[in-house]
Amino acid sequence: MANAKIEIVKAETILKAYAEDPKGLTSEECRDAGFNKTACKTLTQVLQPGKAGVITPEERDLMDRARFSKDFINVIAGSDGKTALRRRAEWLAGQINLRWLRHNYSWKEREKMVEELGEIGIATPQILSALFELLKDQTDASVYGDSIMRGVPSDALGKMGKPAIPGLVALLDDERPGVAEFSVYALGGIGRDAPEEVIPVLINGLAHKNPRVRVAAGHVIWRNNLPAKTALPALIRAASDKDPDVRYQAISALSNKDFQTGDVLPLFIKALQEGDENLKQQAAVILRTRGAEAAVREKAKPALIHELGQCPSDHSCLDCVPVNVCEDFLKALRSMVPEDEMIETFLALLPGFRDRATLHYAWEDVVSKMGPSVVSALVGALADQNPRVRRILVRTLRKMGRDAEPAIPILYAMSETDPDPVVRAEIVNTLEKLKEEIR
Repeated sequence: MANAKIEIVKAETILKAYAEDPKGLTSEECRDAGFNKTACKTLTQVLQPGKAGVITPEERDLMDRARFSKDFINVIAGSDGKTALRRRAEWLAGQINLRWLRHNYSWKEREKMVEELGEIGIATPQILSALFELLKDQTDASVYGDSIMRGVPSDALGKMGKPAIPGLVALLDDERPGVAEFSVYALGGIGRDAPEEVIPVLINGLAHKNPRVRVAAGHVIWRNNLPAKTALPALIRAASDKDPDVRYQAISALSNKDFQTGDVLPLFIKALQEGDENLKQQAAVILRTRGAEAAVREKAKPALIHELGQCPSDHSCLDCVPVNVCEDFLKALRSMVPEDEMIETFLALLPGFRDRATLHYAWEDVVSKMGPSVVSALVGALADQNPRVRRILVRTLRKMGRDAEPAIPILYAMSETDPDPVVRAEIVNTLEKLKEEIR
């Protein structure tokens, strides 16, 4: 009995050292408790910060082989292997008390402690209450910014599972800046494992009076790829929200494969035609993923060609669609054109681009990635009467590198015969680049 009591005391000493230090159990603390180097190596291996602190059956065997007594092991591990981890989580929850945090730890240390609580994922009332209080805190959020001081407890709460849902739902009515918004982000993390409980809350969030909450609701449905068929009406309404960020997140969420193309395609085309540059680009990216569908080809292809006509003539046009967005238009269009029609379709676009230099570069980048099968068509098009078209084609061949090797003979001939000096200069540059790559 005396030996058992001694073992229990020794185990409690180790538990305290492990649980009540941000770094966990160190070798120095272990040796100070009277254990030798070999025993400390085993204990520090078993008792690690975070979820690795769960003591597995294999680790019990490891401790047994290291000649720890059964009494010692039972105190450290408990029946489920989580005794030490629960003690640590409870201590961390006590330490994230706002007053202690501000005066005893740097914000980086606070961040690590809260992150570890989320990683451990033990959702006792004490731990949830501590995280809710930290999420609501106004002082630290105003000093360090919402993304740090609300985002970190929000992420932790998102790993706590169903027990955190009621408290997070209650915070959706909180008037303090960022609280309701980051509560939605936490719910999004839980929604992966509990969509039945979370999706109805997110649907309500899409109609919240605070636009940042509406943005967050759309964002988590999209980014977490939540099964959200029941959210379709709410997302359709949000796609016409007066706030552009809400519209962006709603359109993004509607790209979920749960939604039928017929239900969402008109919204993507409207976003393409009427949205700001960010929404236009996102609509193009989404349409690209559905480009093989007949309905998308029929209805979205004309809209994309029209939008390409709105691309800028040069980089100085501040009100024009940026060139990277125009490139996404071209990539989306490519997804809608059968392989055997691809290069002919893209060659047919060139005359309409006129002097739109930035669009020319986007066209070159897309076509140059089509592979060696398009080289013969590009070479054939070099007979075009328009020198601007010939320059674009030569630059495209240059960007193709080794794939453009079959074009070298005609380029050599054109380097001497083409009537346009700018085209000839482009050809010389292209030949030099191709020779370097083919060597």
